[in-house]
Amino acid sequence: MNQFLKITLFLLLFINFSFRNHINAQHLPSGFQETFISSWTAPACLQFDKNGGMYVCERSGKVFKYQNGVKTLVIDITEEVANYGDSGLISILLDPNFESNGYIYLGYVVDRHYLLYFGTEAYNPYITEQDATICRVTRYKLNQSDNFLTVAPNSRLILLGQLKTNGIPMTASFHAGLGMVFGKDGSLMVAAGDGCYGGDYEDQAYLDNILTQEEYDVRREPRCQLMTSLNGKLLRIDPQTGLGLASNPYYENANPSSAKSKIWSIGLRNTFRISLKPNTGSHVISDGNPGQFFLNDVGSDQFEEINLVNAPALNFGWPGYEGMFLTRFSNTSPFPFTKPLFDWNRLGAPARIKKNGQVVDIGSGSFPFPSFNGNCPVGGTFYEGTKFPEAYRNTYFFADYGQGWIEGITFDGNNEPISKPPKLSGYSPSIVYLKYNPIDEAIYSINVLGQISKIEYNPTGVQPPIADFEISSNFGPSPLNVSFDASITSNPANSVLTYLWDFGNGNTANTKIASQTFTTSTNVPTKYVVKLTVSDAQNNSSTISKIVSTNNTSPKVISTNLDNINFFKPDGTQTLTLGALVTDNEENANLLNYDWSIILHHDTHLHTEYTSNTNAGSYTLAILPCDFNLYFYEIKLKVTDSQGLSTIYSKNLYPKCNEADIVTPSMPTLAVENIGSNKFKLVWRDLTDNLALKNIEVFLNNKQINFNNGQSNEYYYQGNAILGGINKANIEVRDFGANTRKSGYIYFSTPTTICTNTANCDVEAPSTPVWVTTGTTLQSNNQSKVSASTNLNWQASSDNIDTQITYEIWMNGLLQGTTIDLNYTALNIPNGTNEFTIQAVDDAGNKSASKPIYMINTTALPLTLLSFTGYGKENKHILKWQTSFESDIEVFEIEKSNNGTKFEVIGFVNGKNT
Repeated sequence: MNQFLKITLFLLLFINFSFRNHINAQHLPSGFQETFISSWTAPACLQFDKNGGMYVCERSGKVFKYQNGVKTLVIDITEEVANYGDSGLISILLDPNFESNGYIYLGYVVDRHYLLYFGTEAYNPYITEQDATICRVTRYKLNQSDNFLTVAPNSRLILLGQLKTNGIPMTASFHAGLGMVFGKDGSLMVAAGDGCYGGDYEDQAYLDNILTQEEYDVRREPRCQLMTSLNGKLLRIDPQTGLGLASNPYYENANPSSAKSKIWSIGLRNTFRISLKPNTGSHVISDGNPGQFFLNDVGSDQFEEINLVNAPALNFGWPGYEGMFLTRFSNTSPFPFTKPLFDWNRLGAPARIKKNGQVVDIGSGSFPFPSFNGNCPVGGTFYEGTKFPEAYRNTYFFADYGQGWIEGITFDGNNEPISKPPKLSGYSPSIVYLKYNPIDEAIYSINVLGQISKIEYNPTGVQPPIADFEISSNFGPSPLNVSFDASITSNPANSVLTYLWDFGNGNTANTKIASQTFTTSTNVPTKYVVKLTVSDAQNNSSTISKIVSTNNTSPKVISTNLDNINFFKPDGTQTLTLGALVTDNEENANLLNYDWSIILHHDTHLHTEYTSNTNAGSYTLAILPCDFNLYFYEIKLKVTDSQGLSTIYSKNLYPKCNEADIVTPSMPTLAVENIGSNKFKLVWRDLTDNLALKNIEVFLNNKQINFNNGQSNEYYYQGNAILGGINKANIEVRDFGANTRKSGYIYFSTPTTICTNTANCDVEAPSTPVWVTTGTTLQSNNQSKVSASTNLNWQASSDNIDTQITYEIWMNGLLQGTTIDLNYTALNIPNGTNEFTIQAVDDAGNKSASKPIYMINTTALPLTLLSFTGYGKENKHILKWQTSFESDIEVFEIEKSNNGTKFEVIGFVNGKNT
């Protein structure tokens, strides 16, 4: 795997948007279930107190307490935190005596501008800088008097990185590390990464005194072997002072604050998760025995590893070694070198484990359990409870971000592997964090979608409901009458459900569908938190909350700095400047909350590369390969007012790999075949490009479900959910010049009779019907002016089996009628532009759709040019037109050639003139 892909996979894994879906628990072992808890914005870690409180950190620099379905912001240091690459607030940790002292520890990367200028006249809280900086560990005290919901005044204490000269150097965008855990003796263990991937800020770090002369001379990765540098080390410090401890192996009596005094182990690369093995270590800090630790380390070229830290002064070999044996640089190879406890391979070879002092393959006779592969280790947590079956107890669970699995291995007291229970999760979104909760004895995970869920054992196999509801309106003038409908609640167990509404105004209800009138005595905007709890017959339940705000409206995004940017250069030279013009009817725009995020989509993975909590910022996009894989950037802005009402702006930018290619691909026709209750096959035809297609995205009901490379011509869908009602599918094709073509929709539903004898099933769609006339002669994808009714005509389709084809006529996504003839009279055509599609259907339900045609009702007034925006090459522009009624805006593409000027419809945007 090339170095870019490796870096991309390890951006520290976090997605920056909230997305509700139903956790796919069908792949869990029998008796286990996975329950959705809540959604967050780029969560990175979580911790539990002894009273059931869950503390969640978001990468932007926020810490929340979550209890009884309520989120409370406890700490906000977004101004201080650098949030790009895999930077950000990476770890939080509660003190072992948290319930009595309220101490909470934060590990994060410091924003460079904040590091250099905070407290001076040159400091500007709206400026962020992406260059050399440091990692920092800071302690806060939460107030016991309000159940740990606020920070005690003047309690902030920087333990590590008080100055730019004594933090963990970050001379690139990646590999902060920052896994943290307490030893049995109360010492604080901090894992520091090498801090030198994804850029080269070495010179700047040296000029700023972030690096010493010795660190600068060593250069980058070899600092992991340098005893005067904190990079690539496991540190052991006093949680009261941040100083090294006298029982550390390299402690200097005359200088307890030196790097050497703090070091416990060396030779690590990117160590962002660490766990203390239960029942190990001494309670006495002077014994120098904090316990045994399982520590993940992200590999570089081939191997991912979990290291056992069971003694001081161990050397895990980076940058000389990766995995059990691989030597990368012989001139820096340390000796002796401590091999990992086990490793796995991303190239298909078996995972390996140490057994009786020998390295053996997992899956061999020495350890006969299923092996695994992956490309990003997420360690890990020990299961200490008794609710899981015996095979899962005292097991170390770990995950792989790239492959989305959770595995476990059980070790004895001497760390000899005993067994490997069945995989705990075989189909999860990429996981970024695992944590055992001793309160309910479940394992909690954070995934790439920003969701927190828990895995628990329920031998009855009853899956709990997942509460959700639709709301008619969440804002408006008082009195505001609002309808609520919980019909979209998921009920996987098909159980009898009960509903409890709490409308936040003192009123409740217990029906699936409810309504409430919110009345305020003043004209001041007022927020109500509406909470729905859904329970089944076994008392399993889940809760969800949404906001209603009276005398209020949502913010409006008028324009952004990205409006005229439609693609990006994948060579690492393009910098995006963020900013938006926003208005709000009730508040000053400067008082609104702004959350920008830049998310890299890579195939099925998503990586948040940058976030900003101000209406400003800039970010240089990464170098991306120009191959058939799917890459694009999603830029999002969420603007929220003081009442919690939000507006989201989103835009995708695709790589322009070939500047010379300005020709758009042809519009494909779609066929849907082999339709079952939970399956179908989508085939596209007539798709060509002047050079080559890069990739094809497949959408089902407006949601991306797959991508294909540009050489494919079909996609087979097999899902767990039943395809009910009418479904619509379409594709978007894109070439290497970032030219994009959207197909028309094809509409289909599950046939009344589904063929079960596969060998005799008709799974081939009829041929595509070709438009002939619509009152006047038309070609596919052109438009014509028509009256409120018009005659549609087409050529006959053929089929492999059926001799008589049925034709469905669709207008604007609605079925108008069916016929076996080759013509149809369309009635009641509304004003403006209308999309017509003719779908040929055989007796088995297979369908072939024509390319859509667009017709404008002749009652519309002449088009008015709204704007003319140039982009890319000089001969290619976007024009926006408006019809007589303001809800339709049509986007046209113009290409000039020697033959004149070509106008062609490429899409429609519904909505008012914006």
